[in-house]
Amino acid sequence: KPVFVELMTYRLSSHSTSDDASKYRAADELAALGVAARHPVARLKAYLQERGHWDDDLEETTRGDARAAARAALDGAEAKARPARATLFDDVYHELTPELARQKRALDAHAAEAEA
Repeated sequence: KPVFVELMTYRLSSHSTSDDASKYRAADELAALGVAARHPVARLKAYLQERGHWDDDLEETTRGDARAAARAALDGAEAKARPARATLFDDVYHELTPELARQKRALDAHAAEAEA
């Protein structure tokens, strides 16, 4: 049975690590919206704590396990050989867009200049 769900969302952080949200968002915007109190992770944590399914010890253990798993995955990825620069634009689109083709040419020119 089809269902339509409409949700209101709010991006809590910058678009990416190279983005500076302070250029387009006032410092007190998140506080004014009360976003921290409604954060889904905080709400789930409170829900689980109220029902006795979560506590500080479990959180510490879970965070430690997650960090260890992430570190092992990162170490494994870093141990692999880096892909060739020529493959950087493969598998992005079936055919390169004009902008990606321009970026590829610029990268190739930059690499050729650096290698000269």
